[in-house]
Amino acid sequence: MKLKFLLYIIFFLLFLLPLYSQFENYIVITSLKGEVFVKREKGEIFIPAKINMILYEGDRLWVKDNSFVILTFSDKSVLKVFPNSQLDIVKLLKEREISIYCG
Repeated sequence: MKLKFLLYIIFFLLFLLPLYSQFENYIVITSLKGEVFVKREKGEIFIPAKINMILYEGDRLWVKDNSFVILTFSDKSVLKVFPNSQLDIVKLLKEREISIYCG
């Protein structure tokens, strides 16, 4: 019984999970320098951004003076956000369309 359960878990991790991730749209912080902060959609405060942090719809990114952040999207496209910027992730759309607002 335990062996059968273990085989199901291995199958899921090796085959189904990678297939699922192909259909998900996401943004990952792949590089940053200086002071970069994230406010979650339902959060009230900005928290320090970290490498490999995943950003979601509704999140806000704040890049302070003498700082930058590089974002990698699920389709492998890359965006560099320069100093003194805020980026609102409004909607992550399918088929490589991403709606953002820079203010």
